[in-house]
Amino acid sequence: MGLDMYAFRSRTRAERKFNDRTHKGTMQDERICYWHNRRDIDDWMTQLAFESGFDGSFNGDTVELDIKDLENLAVGIITTELYNDDDEAYASHILTDLQFIAQARYWIARGYHVYYTNSW
Repeated sequence: MGLDMYAFRSRTRAERKFNDRTHKGTMQDERICYWHNRRDIDDWMTQLAFESGFDGSFNGDTVELDIKDLENLAVGIITTELYNDDDEAYASHILTDLQFIAQARYWIARGYHVYYTNSW
């Protein structure tokens, strides 16, 4: 139970930067990262969706990540802003988070689209 969070790659592009449950993972999509109860990542992704025009409760919806978004996320990770200066959280999550960014950049460079979704 709790907050499950996924990033997945897809050959198909969603109609908008954010989607209210219209672009769900399919058999052709592949998960590239999973987080559990990581409010820091979820808050960041939810804010990205709102900045992109999403209006509502971000739960089960998707937001597409582009290279600029990944760069901004990396800055939050490297400067520890994302973790609210919590050294313990930083130490335990930085590798997973940076590996996700590297994988997402790799797939975007190969023509895939990368999305984030969550489930409460």
